[in-house]
Amino acid sequence: MSKEKIGFDPLKKILDLRRKEFPKTFPSQREIDDLPKKKQFGVPKEKWGPDIDKLERDTVGNIIINCLSRHIGESRKEGFYVNMIAEAVITAMEAKRRVNLKDKLLSFLVDAVDKQAIRKNEKADEKPKPGQKEEPEMIGTYAGWVIAQVLQELGVEED
Repeated sequence: MSKEKIGFDPLKKILDLRRKEFPKTFPSQREIDDLPKKKQFGVPKEKWGPDIDKLERDTVGNIIINCLSRHIGESRKEGFYVNMIAEAVITAMEAKRRVNLKDKLLSFLVDAVDKQAIRKNEKADEKPKPGQKEEPEMIGTYAGWVIAQVLQELGVEED
């Protein structure tokens, strides 16, 4: 009997296209302020900026939480789903364990994460009506290769 991978690992590191660990995408101001200052030659010490290379690395869990926080729900039920999934991911990250979700929550999560891949906004080509704001050309939060790694960890396989 083969041992099947159960759940997903929220602490799995995201890799960039050069297979190096990817720095955290949306760090808090506190995390930035806590970073050591990076030496910059020819710049006075008081003007040195934070050493971004020392920033925590991005993980599947961080990406999921960011995608959920940007998800625009279509119903109250989706709000409950977002809260349940976020709670499960944060708890698992703190306990350093895998996340197991029911099929309906996992299906919702896959859809929510997939919607955050940067892509062309088809509505941007339409001319806005008077008084209507112009649509952004691109929508989504993360590059496709980041979302692909998260979806792969969630068990999604493309043909």
